[in-house]
Amino acid sequence: MATLRETPAATGRPGIEPRWTHSAKDVVGTAYSASSRVWYTISDGVISEVYFSTIDRPQIRDLQYVVTDGETFFHDTHRNLSSRVEYLGEHGLGVRVINADPEGRYRIVIEVIGDPHQPCVLLDTRLEGDPELLKKLHLYALLAPHLEVGGWGNNGNVAQIAGREFLTAHKNGTWLALAATLPFKQRSCGYAGSTDGWQDLARNFHLAHEFASAPDGNIALIGEIDLSSSTEFTLALGFGHTLHRAVTTVFQSLGTPFKQHRDRFLLQWSGVCGRLHPLEKHSRDGGRLYRRSRELILAHEDKNYGGALIASLSIPWGEAKGDEDLGGYHLVWTRDMVNSATGLLAAGDMHTPLRALIYLACSQREDGSFPQNFWVDGSPYWTGIQLDEVAFPIMLAWRLRQANALIDFDPYPMVKAAARFLIERGCVTPQERWEENSGYSPSTLASNIAALVCAAEFARERGDQPLADFLGRFADFIEEHVERWTVTNHGFLVPSITRHYIRINPEDPNNPVPDEDPDHGMVTIKNQAPGAATDFPAAGIVDAGFLELVRYGIRRAGDRLIEDTLRVIDVTLKTDFPGGPCWRRYNHDGYGQRDDGGPFTFWGRGRPWPLLTGERGHYELAAGRDVRPFIRAMENFATPTRLLPEQIWDQGDIPKALLRYSKPTGAAMPLMWAHAEYIKLLRSTADGQVFDLIPEVADRYLKPRQRTPIEVWKFNRQVPAIAAGATLRIQASQRFVLHWGRGEWDNLTDTLAEETALGLTYVDIATVAGDRGPIRFTFRWLDDNRWEGRDYAVVVCDS
Repeated sequence: MATLRETPAATGRPGIEPRWTHSAKDVVGTAYSASSRVWYTISDGVISEVYFSTIDRPQIRDLQYVVTDGETFFHDTHRNLSSRVEYLGEHGLGVRVINADPEGRYRIVIEVIGDPHQPCVLLDTRLEGDPELLKKLHLYALLAPHLEVGGWGNNGNVAQIAGREFLTAHKNGTWLALAATLPFKQRSCGYAGSTDGWQDLARNFHLAHEFASAPDGNIALIGEIDLSSSTEFTLALGFGHTLHRAVTTVFQSLGTPFKQHRDRFLLQWSGVCGRLHPLEKHSRDGGRLYRRSRELILAHEDKNYGGALIASLSIPWGEAKGDEDLGGYHLVWTRDMVNSATGLLAAGDMHTPLRALIYLACSQREDGSFPQNFWVDGSPYWTGIQLDEVAFPIMLAWRLRQANALIDFDPYPMVKAAARFLIERGCVTPQERWEENSGYSPSTLASNIAALVCAAEFARERGDQPLADFLGRFADFIEEHVERWTVTNHGFLVPSITRHYIRINPEDPNNPVPDEDPDHGMVTIKNQAPGAATDFPAAGIVDAGFLELVRYGIRRAGDRLIEDTLRVIDVTLKTDFPGGPCWRRYNHDGYGQRDDGGPFTFWGRGRPWPLLTGERGHYELAAGRDVRPFIRAMENFATPTRLLPEQIWDQGDIPKALLRYSKPTGAAMPLMWAHAEYIKLLRSTADGQVFDLIPEVADRYLKPRQRTPIEVWKFNRQVPAIAAGATLRIQASQRFVLHWGRGEWDNLTDTLAEETALGLTYVDIATVAGDRGPIRFTFRWLDDNRWEGRDYAVVVCDS
């Protein structure tokens, strides 16, 4: 058994305030095998966050090599070496990292993979250079544990087993161990910023102190590799929930030659990716971004909770975040997750999207909703509600149904619960897709319409035609109101265009009598600099979310209103980079890198998002125009290792902040939503039709058909008036008899509400052209045999 050394204990406790690392990754990787429950990231030649045993739990800040000749210089990889990364093969996320001395005296060549069957990261390392110089060099492995998603409270020890000394750290039952095929010549545990090995080497060019332990603080571990017998070795970082498990993992991994691990690692990835659709010929880069996009999305699935696809293995502006901010993008967002699953479906993967759907069905709340985002075990992180995140799982279920990929899983209970939530709680979303505002959002309304049509098709297949009609009519109700709710008639961003879609018509979801006129509202935009304006007329805030209406088949590409809005979008939000066009989310957006290059911390400036280039490409394809410039642009926005960022920098270079024009900012990278959008764009190009288009939606709304307009009255939308000739639907969440009449309670009628399989009930009242006067009504609730005790009225007026 391993034994821990405790003395001498390090001084300098507890260390400096812990921080994470930059979000802009060069590499994200893992073994494909589910038994290898570890994920690694690499930035600037350094291993950055490593995740274990679930994909949402980063356990280290970074792991790097540092070098000194013991007399004249000290180099760390971040500050002093130039770095280059290349993949080990056409398939798989294993890489070769070459970190070189700028003066050409030496270089460190590292091949990085995950052990194909163990929670262990392997760094096969070779130190190269002039043999005489190599005799003088001292090479150290420097590790900063951030166990259990935090820098505080870590405990480090030198440990011994079977005559070998190695390094270990632990916190709250999670352990890591660091060892190599060559022994450590020296080793020490210290507190970051005070007595850690980096400080020692930077001052002395050698380890003047060897501390055996560093309890309860922000710590760093360091070990000098004994190069006396060889300059080639394998370093292993393993994890476990006991010391014995972490130690066993490391030494089991080191007991197998690295080449065997590498061959198995690459074979696993080649096996899964070789079966997917060959869409490379539709790319402009020979398929490089396509191949990596598939692998990256697959790598973002958890291996304990199958189907849990997170948004990104990154922490945006992590260098400015500490233990107070547990989140990052290593969480499940239903919207991002369904986009990732649909991207894999477009690539020909039927299995992962089904796991994703099953996972979502198991994560659904009792009321049919999903949390804004959540840890992979289903625990909510942010607790907001976004109606598009309730709609997306329904659409995923229908796409899998159409692809005959549901196998033996029945999504219908999940579909019904989500559809009920959309109808009962819609149409004002508490948050739209940018997670900041409530109101009537074109993109959210589009997703709700499409989802309810899909739900209606599920009901029709089950033989429940009344429910199918009920779901379809509510979808029709939303569709009939989209422009009324989200199109301004007094636009001023482009003087010649006064009528266009807006980003959101702001409204409180708890207001039972909402003001639905888009020219009345003021939008409060968050993340603004101190002292800056925060409230703007809704008519003057635009985004391209309305294009979802075309994507799903609700509106036709080329429609004048669509095209006019695109002209406004391009004037307001577009940047033409050398690599191609890209768009910001919306005007006055504050979520992004600050103008001086500083990180986003509560405020900043929104920058262009490559995924929006993909969304525009989908629209251009639907409109019959050339999609190739948009494919090429997304490829140009990718890094050399084919990672797509969330945002790109649109100002002059600021080298000290690692910012260069048209290159990634400190926001998330890679962003799986962007990679999925790219895959879908290639598939759409191959098919000659938008992959996300739902034929049943297009048949319903793009083909001529007669339909009586409908207005829905419910307790969270007490519509005050209805156009003569429309149907008034009065809807509730329990059984009732409607006591109603026209005018001043003329011709009183009691009507028993229709019941649906969703538990929602309704009464339809028809009107005809020329009707005047109000419809007055109240409720007698059947379950507890009581009257509502209040009267309501809806005015019938000219359309």
